[in-house]
Amino acid sequence: MAIRFFLLLTANLWAENITPTLINGTPVTPGTWKEVVRITSNGSGCTATIVGPRVIITAAHCATNGAIARFTYDGKSYQATIRRSPLYPGRDHDIAVGVVNEDIVGAAPMRIGGAAEVRQEITLLGYGCTRPPGNGGNDGVLRIGKSAIVGFSGFDMVSRSPGGAALCFGDSGGPAFLMGGGGTVLLGINSKGNIQDTNYNARLDRKESTDFLKTFSATICGINSECGGEPAGEPSCVLTANPSTARVNEGISLVLTAQNSVSGEIDGKTVNVPNGELRLATPSIGTFRAQAVVKSSSGKAASCFADYSVTGAPPLGPSCRLTAVPSVARVGESLSLELQASGAVDFATIDENQVSVPVGKLNVSRSVKGDYSAKGFVRGATGSASCFAEYRVEEGTEPPPIAEFSVIATSCGKNRFPESGVASACLGVVKTEDSWSEFRIPSVLLVKNQDDSFEALPVLAQQGSVPFPGAVQVSQDLVTYGSGFSRAPGSPVLDIKRSQLTRNAGTEEALKLEGRNTRGRLFLIESFSPFNVREHFPETKVSEGKR
Repeated sequence: MAIRFFLLLTANLWAENITPTLINGTPVTPGTWKEVVRITSNGSGCTATIVGPRVIITAAHCATNGAIARFTYDGKSYQATIRRSPLYPGRDHDIAVGVVNEDIVGAAPMRIGGAAEVRQEITLLGYGCTRPPGNGGNDGVLRIGKSAIVGFSGFDMVSRSPGGAALCFGDSGGPAFLMGGGGTVLLGINSKGNIQDTNYNARLDRKESTDFLKTFSATICGINSECGGEPAGEPSCVLTANPSTARVNEGISLVLTAQNSVSGEIDGKTVNVPNGELRLATPSIGTFRAQAVVKSSSGKAASCFADYSVTGAPPLGPSCRLTAVPSVARVGESLSLELQASGAVDFATIDENQVSVPVGKLNVSRSVKGDYSAKGFVRGATGSASCFAEYRVEEGTEPPPIAEFSVIATSCGKNRFPESGVASACLGVVKTEDSWSEFRIPSVLLVKNQDDSFEALPVLAQQGSVPFPGAVQVSQDLVTYGSGFSRAPGSPVLDIKRSQLTRNAGTEEALKLEGRNTRGRLFLIESFSPFNVREHFPETKVSEGKR
């Protein structure tokens, strides 16, 4: 069983990484729940439920359409041909039935029914693993557990309860039963979960599910009913071309609707039943006829046809128009770049960001005023095209200019030993005008403590070692003012702190900084990231240790 990952966004829930996966379950009493069976297909194992004399139900992702699933009931082996929901995999309607090759001797098919409601308790069964993140179990032992419905997502009911059962690998396709005064009914199919506490069970009470199951109930020994010999009614079908007239290379869809059928094909290619579709290219001009053939479970066949025409005019080449709305915005404000595609287009971007077709949008904002140009790009079967939009960003919410003698951080890093009380430290410079030629303190160490207090330690002196030829790093000793006085007889003495800075010998990039703050607390910075002052203040030309 392949692992499937989804990002599900649901009301009153959160986004989760989901995988098809009974944790917190207990082994069933021997001889009970016999109609819940373990199936294998192409080497993968899942769980299924017997719901008819010759029908099992499982998850669509457990086997491909038309694949053979094998299982054992009361010591006898059976084979079932899998028929997925026609909505799967285009939409996550994770339900499939298996048509068994013969009557399942002695089986008492489970009944499908019930209506899902929030806070209902459900009973989950499966042959899967027993411990997160997917360990244990898979030992051929059927386990059972309880959960509760907390919401709905797409075709699924979402279940979760403290200490409740959680699906694990191998539980996919197993049953979610509703148990009460009306007896035990099958309400959902195990589809996926987070392998911890949250489950997604495909609902059997939705119209899409009941429509799918009714089709099989009428054709293959009846779900929840006894076999009545031959299927009710002869197989039949209707084939439609959409559109019935197309241009060269434009393509059409052949849509099949079948009755009393378990398999179908269009022009020799297998499609789903009762609803199937085949996308067909139209490279040649003329009038054509497509043929569909459907078969019942007893092997009877029926055919249907659809005529369509292809004209000579090729589809229009791709083109696009890009508009900025509004065309003038202020710094920091958002504007929308809107792309309108025409012709045969199946891919589009705005400034290399993929957008939808034929209409796509991209929201942008700028932190620097100026005139900008945006590029739209579209591509289709017959070529590609570009389009452009101009917009202006005016003054508005730009940061104020930096005052003289302001301390500006240029690169910062986190303390390797935050337990000392120091959170991070930065290398900084002091902004001055060129006329201040005698300015003596060009750089500063900025320290942030764990209590969110800040300290500035002006660099009074620095001394660097002379790198030997081929050296990769060079060290500097820094003496900083420690923002206080030390006790000395006669007069106060300024408190100083020492730090050591390691730079790249070639680029002078800061690599490592070790020292103590004004309170004597150790900090060790082993990596720096730039503080890009020029992004907000392009007129400020500063570098570490220089004006």
